[in-house]
Amino acid sequence: AEAEEAEIRSVSDRGSERSIDGSMGSKVHMVAVTLVAEVKYWMEKFQQRKKARGKASTKAAPHEMREAKNNRAETTEGLAAAEAATVAPALKEAPARELLAPTTPTEEEPGPSKVGEMDGDDDKSKQSGANHSSNLTGTALAAQGSSSAAAREGKYKRRELLDQYAARKRAIYVIVALAGNNEVGWKTRLRCFAALVRLSSSGGNRPYLIIEMGGLEEATNALLVWIKDRNLQGPDSALKLLRVLLYMPSTQLLLPRLSSVAKGGTAAALLEVLQGTPGVGSVQVNGLSAMWALIHLAGPKSGVAEGLVRTGLFEHLEDEWEDSYEDEGVAHAIGGCVMQLALGNTSMQTLLTNMGAQGLIGKIFDQHHNLEFHGRFSDLEGWLQYQPSGSEKSQD
Repeated sequence: AEAEEAEIRSVSDRGSERSIDGSMGSKVHMVAVTLVAEVKYWMEKFQQRKKARGKASTKAAPHEMREAKNNRAETTEGLAAAEAATVAPALKEAPARELLAPTTPTEEEPGPSKVGEMDGDDDKSKQSGANHSSNLTGTALAAQGSSSAAAREGKYKRRELLDQYAARKRAIYVIVALAGNNEVGWKTRLRCFAALVRLSSSGGNRPYLIIEMGGLEEATNALLVWIKDRNLQGPDSALKLLRVLLYMPSTQLLLPRLSSVAKGGTAAALLEVLQGTPGVGSVQVNGLSAMWALIHLAGPKSGVAEGLVRTGLFEHLEDEWEDSYEDEGVAHAIGGCVMQLALGNTSMQTLLTNMGAQGLIGKIFDQHHNLEFHGRFSDLEGWLQYQPSGSEKSQD
């Protein structure tokens, strides 16, 4: 009996162990099945989302092609504008910054969607918005690139112009220095003045640079050198340089500030040269034309006109009218000098009237009817018509 009872107990123990093992196995099996199902679910969702994105990108492809075409067109226009802006580039960084700035207030990006929430339309709109923003960025970068290219090209152009200006300035400085160097031969100095005449006649900023480098003072010094030693070759090139510089439009603001012009130093030296070369037509035409300009630039209140008359300018004009055999070019310069002395200066008008200025002007117009002064001396009409007692009638 005891043996049977022990066998029965052992059988029941093994059965209970099997039931426990069976229940544990069933639980593990259910957990494994659940995990596999969950993985399959997420894989299916991932595949669905991937397919949806592929469809959205396929539908948005024509839109992207159109935007890319527009971008290429805008880039071409930007490059054309950059090429057209070589002298003074109008494109700067500000327009590029404006293009880079968003045209509408930005919205916060939506967070990741929850499991199971997929909306095809939302994905399409997001993809389209992303494409549009990328296109705007591409357009802005293209515009910025063209702007920077234009800026670089303008910078190189300005640098090139500055290099040319510096080289021109150095060359003019060397020529002026040689023309004023007493250790250089006189003929070489005259050739330097002739070179400056050619440079001044070419215009631009060259006449201004020549005056700024001291060209007018060196020409005046050359006249004084010739006055002291008249055995030297005549300073015709220095005289021509004076005439060219005094009549250039680019020098009219600088000349009155020069001491040699405002105080009459150049005019006094020029008068000595004119008085020492009576009847020499080329010297008298260039010299008297330069004298006319010097009287005008000094102005009626400077006292230069009175000083020139005291040192014999009017007498020289009367003598030259006869010595030049009434040459038209000399006559025009004589008439200009006389009327410029009287313009705006009542005391000088009285002095010139006593010296017979109206009679000299009358002779000039009687001999040369076609002389023109283009209305420069219209304010002197009454003075020119005035006839002092005992003088012959003059005509204006």
